[in-house]
Amino acid sequence: MTERYRNHPTVLLEKAFSMGVALLFMYLVTGNGMIEMLAAYTAVFVAGMVYSFAIWRRTWVSFEDTEIVVLRDTWVTKKTKRIQYSRLASVGVARSIINRICGTTRLIFNVNSSINANEPEATLTVDSELAERIRRELNSRIFSKESETAEEPEIETLVKVSNADIVIHAFISQPTARLVFAVLMLVYSFVSILYDSAGGLVIPLLLLAANEIIPLAKEIFTYCNYRLYRVGDTITVESGLLSTVRMSFKVGKVNSVRMRQPLLARALGMCVLEAEVVGIAVAGDDAGTPLLCPLKKEAEVRGLMAKVMPEVVFEPESISQSRGAFMAMAVTNLLYICLAISVTVFFAVFVHPVIGETDGIDSALILVTEVFVAIGIPLLLVGHVIMAQRNRRFAMGPESFLLVYGGYDTMSEFILYDKVQYTSVDSGPIQRTFGNATLHVSMMSSQGFRETVSGLFPPRDLERVPAEVMGRIRDGRYDHRRYE
Repeated sequence: MTERYRNHPTVLLEKAFSMGVALLFMYLVTGNGMIEMLAAYTAVFVAGMVYSFAIWRRTWVSFEDTEIVVLRDTWVTKKTKRIQYSRLASVGVARSIINRICGTTRLIFNVNSSINANEPEATLTVDSELAERIRRELNSRIFSKESETAEEPEIETLVKVSNADIVIHAFISQPTARLVFAVLMLVYSFVSILYDSAGGLVIPLLLLAANEIIPLAKEIFTYCNYRLYRVGDTITVESGLLSTVRMSFKVGKVNSVRMRQPLLARALGMCVLEAEVVGIAVAGDDAGTPLLCPLKKEAEVRGLMAKVMPEVVFEPESISQSRGAFMAMAVTNLLYICLAISVTVFFAVFVHPVIGETDGIDSALILVTEVFVAIGIPLLLVGHVIMAQRNRRFAMGPESFLLVYGGYDTMSEFILYDKVQYTSVDSGPIQRTFGNATLHVSMMSSQGFRETVSGLFPPRDLERVPAEVMGRIRDGRYDHRRYE
């Protein structure tokens, strides 16, 4: 096919909305009702839209016999990008609320690239009916023909959860560090009230919104109406409330599968299933780590792994960290505890009295910070050592190996040998003293390259992984395209 298209004008509407909201927020924060600032931000908005219009008008996407060609010819630059059909990893579909109102769809073209793996190679916004036709035709080039029936009713949905379950997932699956920060902000607010400093509530409330409320809302809106199904070697994920996304990827593009268990989820016997995939970025979002299953009971998730990714998972006979590993972590973290207490004592004795005499300094914030550094950080570090010793494990299977790492929040990651870029086994002075080492595993990811670090284990056990990878290379069994 040889067809040429320009982006639908709705891209300008989306640009105007996002730019307008950002500039309005900046004006409300910095403008203070000043007419001069309003005029300046208006000028920036107009200039930005003129530039966006010029780019839109002079940018085309054409579908040739063997490649996609993106041509941008403006008075500033002329650029031609060519994407071979054979290099396409996926064709994603995204619809913002503006797209849905206007009846348009954004197509996202991704290639298996380590350079810009977290960004789509190109996008095209067109009428939804046309977008579906283009997507189907391109998918027939990327995936097997059986994927063309992916939307038919007989396809078995492996994972489908209610929106109420997604809300629970958003609250319980959040990192423990975020919960700790939220608690600190609440404590700070309470202390501010005790100090009769209601004005001091602005900062913690803004931080609480940025750290807790906004991420929670984003998680809920992103994964509402979640559905996952597999057709042959192609996995498809659909989700979204206001903005919808549908992404498909081949099993061969999966580098690892991991069960993520934040502390709160683990206390309830639940976990989240994710995958590390290259080539499915969606317009800047971290879509290189697609959600394979929202928060469910651990037994359900383990059963689901066998259906969704039987090529990767295995029944592990894992080894746990030794007593020597516990001692190495205890000594290391004791140094951090001593440092935290020393900093607090120095600050309280020499710095706090001077700052406290300065007008405008929030005493509540100073008090909360000192208590947290002196008492909270040591307690958290002690808890981390205990939890890490209990949770970390290591195992090897026929096609993949398992690393269980983390402390409060744990990750059980199955990594394919054939997806490993390189490995290293490192042992510092404290680790060597107690007869332990750490395994570093690098693989291609949505961020280019991603490194996974094991817990502390005897070097002879960890060396089995690089030995297996090198053995596969020598025997000709190593193939990063396996399962494609």
